[in-house]
Amino acid sequence: MRGLASFLLLLLAGCAQPQEPTLEVSPSSATLALGQKLQLAVTRRFPSGPIELVTDRVDYLPSNVSVTSVSASGEVFAAAVGPVIVHIADRDSEAVVAATFTVAAPAP
Repeated sequence: MRGLASFLLLLLAGCAQPQEPTLEVSPSSATLALGQKLQLAVTRRFPSGPIELVTDRVDYLPSNVSVTSVSASGEVFAAAVGPVIVHIADRDSEAVVAATFTVAAPAP
């Protein structure tokens, strides 16, 4: 009986604390040429092991929309020269990640 009680306590303790996932983005940084496009890949990783590709199920928030735009499918477009940080937020959890890009001027 004591073994069963211990098992139930462990089971309930595991259920009481949901495990929040984390996001990972690839590439997490890059230098782009003006006019270049770059496809991001975003994965959601759970502490218990499962990994999901969620590139089209997150929100993309560039710090400077005049430098880059990001489509809903994760394609970055380099529109103007300068640095930008793209914050990526999971719609289903509180997980966020950031990617840093620099759009470089064309070589003279």
